[in-house]
Amino acid sequence: EERQQHATQRDRLQAEHTALEEQHKALQATVQARERDHAQLQERVALARADAAEKEGALSAAHADLQTECVALRTRTADLQERLEQQATAVQCAQAEATAQVTSLQSELAMLTAQKTELQQQLD
Repeated sequence: EERQQHATQRDRLQAEHTALEEQHKALQATVQARERDHAQLQERVALARADAAEKEGALSAAHADLQTECVALRTRTADLQERLEQQATAVQCAQAEATAQVTSLQSELAMLTAQKTELQQQLD
């Protein structure tokens, strides 16, 4: 009977051992799957970082281009403003000169009209 008990106990312990080994294998498979998932996630993170760095570089280049264009536009605007001011000054000078000529011509016309009137009175 003792042998029977030993055999039964040995069979039970062997069954427990087998079950534990199967659990261990299942856990190892789960760990390996998690490690694969982790490696895939790390790869995706690295790709996302590389993509972000590439996009950041492109954005930086575009920003630099826009800043350069902005400086060029400001320079062009300043040049156009200066030309506009020069033209406005030239127009004001031309208007002043034209006004002076009109005034001179009006004075001359008044003098000629006075001479005409004087001549007509002498003729009458």
